Amino acid sequence: MKLGKAFDLKYGFGLPKRSRKAGNIPVYGSSGVVGMHNEATVNSQGIIIGRKGNVGSVYYSSSPFYPIDTVYYIDSLKIQGNLKFFYYFLRRIPFQKIGSDVGVPGLNRDIAYNLDIIIPKNINEQKQIAAILSAFDNKIELNNKISRILEQITQTIFKEWFIKFRFPGYKKTKLVNSELGKIPKEWKMKRLGKITKIEYGKGPATKDFKKNGYPVYGANGIIGYSEKYKFNDSQTIVGCRGVVGSLFKTLPMSSITHNSLIISPINFSEINYLFMLLKNSNLQSVVGGSAQPQITINEISQLPVLFATQITRREFEKIAESIEQKRLNLIYENQKLASLRDLLLPKLMSGEIRI
Repeated sequence: MKLGKAFDLKYGFGLPKRSRKAGNIPVYGSSGVVGMHNEATVNSQGIIIGRKGNVGSVYYSSSPFYPIDTVYYIDSLKIQGNLKFFYYFLRRIPFQKIGSDVGVPGLNRDIAYNLDIIIPKNINEQKQIAAILSAFDNKIELNNKISRILEQITQTIFKEWFIKFRFPGYKKTKLVNSELGKIPKEWKMKRLGKITKIEYGKGPATKDFKKNGYPVYGANGIIGYSEKYKFNDSQTIVGCRGVVGSLFKTLPMSSITHNSLIISPINFSEINYLFMLLKNSNLQSVVGGSAQPQITINEISQLPVLFATQITRREFEKIAESIEQKRLNLIYENQKLASLRDLLLPKLMSGEIRI
C-alpha cells in the first residue's frame, strides 16, 4: 500500500522558547524533546517525524505532547493497525534521502505519502512485533533512569562533602577565610590551570565518521563514531565552541573533536572528583567572545576552584568510582540491547522473522 493510506502527517505548531511556560508537557522538535510546556496540543500518544533540520528523525511520545513546527506528527491511523508498530516501521524508512526542499533539507509530505510500504495485515502480529521491540526500549529507558539516579547520588555526596563541608572528620576541622569564602583550613583555592592540563581535542574529521565503532565526542556529546580512538580512559571535556560550557565525561576508548577542551588532572588521579568539581563550578563565568561565544584555554585556566586535601579526595573517589562503574555497566548493557533491537527490527518488519 501507499504510506499515505495508513495515516496523515500533520504539521506541528509554532512555539518559540520565549513563549514556553513551566510545565511537564514535552515539547518535540526534529531533535527530540527540546523543552517543556504547560499545555499539550496533542492529547494522546503519538509519533513525531523531523520535517526540518534533523529530517526524518522519528520519536514516540506515550503521553500528551506539543510538536513544534519543525516536525510532523501522527496521533491516529486511517486503517486498522497499531500505532507503536508504525513508530518502529517508520524508523526503517530513509526519509533523509527523500528530502526535496532546496537550500534547507526538508521532508516533503506528498513524496512521503507516495512511498510504497508492506506491512502485516494482522493487527495482532503488529502488536506482537511492537511488544518485542518495546521490551528492548523499556529496558534501555529503565537503565537510563537508574544511571541518572546513580549520578545524582554522586552529586549529592559531592555537595555534602565539598560544598556543605560535611565530609568525614569535618567536626575536627576549622574553617578559615579565602577568596571563595570560608573553607576548611587545609583546603586550598586554586586556579584550574594550576592543577590540570588543558588542551584542545583533536578528533577525526566529520567526513571520516562511521555508523559504528568508537564514540567521538563534540561539545554536544557523542556526534559520531570512528574506527580508531585516541584515549584509553574516560576524559573530562568542556564544550569550548558551539554548545559552550557543556560538560561531559567520555566513555573509555573515545576521541574528542576540537570543539571541546580536554581537562586532565596533574599530580592527582581523582577523575571523578575533577568532573564533579567542574560540574559545581561556574563555567559560564569564563565564556568570552562577543560575536561568537567561546571558552579559551587561557580563560578557563583562571577559573577558581576549591581543592580539597588528598585524603578527602581519595575517599570520595573510591565511592564515586564504584558508582561510576555501575553506570558504565548499564551503558554497555544498553549498547548491546540497542544493537540486538536494531538487528531484529528489519527482520521483523520484512517478515524474515515471523511472530
